[in-house]
Amino acid sequence: MSKRMCIMGILLFMVSARTQTTMFKVDTTRNNLVQFHANLTIGDFTATTSNIEGQVRWEEPDTLATSEVNFRVDLASFDTGIGLRNTHMREKYLETDQYPYAEYSGSLTEVTVISDSVLEMATSGIIKIHGVEQEFQTTVKAERWPASFHVTDSFELNISDYQIKQPRFLFTSMDRVVRVKLSFYVSRTSNVIH
Repeated sequence: MSKRMCIMGILLFMVSARTQTTMFKVDTTRNNLVQFHANLTIGDFTATTSNIEGQVRWEEPDTLATSEVNFRVDLASFDTGIGLRNTHMREKYLETDQYPYAEYSGSLTEVTVISDSVLEMATSGIIKIHGVEQEFQTTVKAERWPASFHVTDSFELNISDYQIKQPRFLFTSMDRVVRVKLSFYVSRTSNVIH
């Protein structure tokens, strides 16, 4: 075999042995939504924000083993529609001066193809709210768009698990379990070969 053919073979092997980093970040220019719904003794309310940031990253070809999932939500930006309730929620219960973010760090544990345009992605990690860390697992739906995904999910959280006092207002109180809904977009930001 000629020296030239040998060098070509080595180069091809090196290229095929390289890994590729894929990263998607929350696209803050899109219509993102994080909300929690709370039931009261009398009535209910919903708090919403669009202030979510984070990323999903992995090394190909082994997406699951190398994946990293990191997101955070600015708790002080939640709006319930009533100014006084917002103030009480931020100052007395979430204590956003001391604990400004709800944070999640984990990895992908399973990816299931539902259709050409829809994936289900299971993730497992740690959620941190009000300074308290808890193990957390969920499965999100990711709808494929050109160079992006629309991610949706819903789940329940018990505020007592995060040492958040149960809100009480005169003759009414809020249930300890709240329903959280997520709807946000992540866009591809890089494909780095190394």
